[in-house]
Amino acid sequence: MAEDNVSATLTVAAPAERVFAVPADPTAHSAIDGTGWVQESVDRASLTEVGQIFRMDMYHPHHPDGDYQTVNKVQVIGPPRTIAWLTGYRKGDGELDFGGWIWRYDLVPLGPSETEVTLTTGRRCRSASGSTSGSRRSARSISATRCATWPGLSPVR
Repeated sequence: MAEDNVSATLTVAAPAERVFAVPADPTAHSAIDGTGWVQESVDRASLTEVGQIFRMDMYHPHHPDGDYQTVNKVQVIGPPRTIAWLTGYRKGDGELDFGGWIWRYDLVPLGPSETEVTLTTGRRCRSASGSTSGSRRSARSISATRCATWPGLSPVR
């Protein structure tokens, strides 16, 4: 399976534990999403373990239904440094498919009150040719996602 990822890095004026709490809380995802696609979390529990499933209500004007729901699966979790999940959907037969987007936050403490945050996202594709799609949209999403909109956090640089 090919992957085509893009990343963006910011420094935030907060300790890593406080920064990590934001992406680990699905109810905060609509506040930190710069695309406007994430509407709200269906599941309210914090993300705490690999394999944990959480659903998000979404909206995209070019989606066939407009409103839709994603099913996400925690792939990596290492508080307060790393959290990542795969985005997928429930197929017509009820099975879950996680072949879509991956979202990963890597945090590096720069001192007691600053943290470097790197968001990496990309589309995992099943194309036999290895070609990928969606990179430009991913780059725009990262560019639009700013720690300035994260609850209680401010960007430094």
